Amino acid sequence: VVFNQENDDLGAVEATEKVRQFLPNEFLKVLVCFLEGSMDVKKAFDVGVSEVQRRPFQPVILFERAKAIAAQRELLVKLLAEATRQGQLLSSILPEQVAHRLQMGEAQIAESHPEVSLFFSDVCGFTLMSASVPTREVVVFLNKLFCTMDVLSDHCQVFKVETIGDAYMAACGHLEGQTDHAKRLLKFARLVRRTARTIKMPTGATLRVRIGLNSGPAYTGVVGLKCPRFCFFGDTVNTAARMEQTGEPGHIHVSESFREVAVRQDSDLNAHFLERPNPVEAKGKGKLKTFWVLPAPPPPEEEEGTSEPTTASVPPPTKCGFG
Repeated sequence: VVFNQENDDLGAVEATEKVRQFLPNEFLKVLVCFLEGSMDVKKAFDVGVSEVQRRPFQPVILFERAKAIAAQRELLVKLLAEATRQGQLLSSILPEQVAHRLQMGEAQIAESHPEVSLFFSDVCGFTLMSASVPTREVVVFLNKLFCTMDVLSDHCQVFKVETIGDAYMAACGHLEGQTDHAKRLLKFARLVRRTARTIKMPTGATLRVRIGLNSGPAYTGVVGLKCPRFCFFGDTVNTAARMEQTGEPGHIHVSESFREVAVRQDSDLNAHFLERPNPVEAKGKGKLKTFWVLPAPPPPEEEEGTSEPTTASVPPPTKCGFG
């Protein structure tokens, strides 16, 4: 904005003062042309005038200065847009609070958490399926599955940690205020299990996922310079992975610690777990007492044969449950 007043600078100063209530100097430059002795230059700068030009002036010089100011503003807008884009990118791969700390210049982020809940899932039969169908179909299938799980994780306010092959890892409880992390992650796991029934694999078979959950202490930190990752470390992570590996297709397998935390957060959940008949032999962990999450009954419109499978080691479907 250019003000060019002959004798009175009051309008320019007042107008600038009002404009600055809404638009800072970074977004709008104000250039005032004035006669010698007709304006208090210090006052003008105090209220937010960006540039002043004494009269008489040469139009060419004034025009070039105006162009330079416009160029500065355009560059600033581009820089802000790029910073916003980078911030959004960081927030998509890191927790929002962690991304903000990195943007503020914090070099190394590492924290310990007394209690978190972790989720691992795996596509049953993925290796055989991927060897029998075109690669493109495998990628399209995984993209559909993981995008669906991403939406569910946002709905449950669960953080997606990473995907490796057909495996999906998620977490909850590492951020402030997530005191219901086990209950929240259990809801997410049930939604994933239910949604999987509606997805077909490239072979035409109904998708079945194996899910494992665990709760306990863990460490988190951002590692890597290229494509930085927010990682979880500790025995709790290993046990969560073992719960998935020793589970059954179409079922949710949880550790004793996860069940205890979930019931502590909501006592009504006690009826939704069934102890596995025999302890599970987990690599590096020995024999573990574990539990199944009881499946909900199929929706009325669900076709016969799509309910979760029953094996000798898996409890049959029950009316108890909510997902």
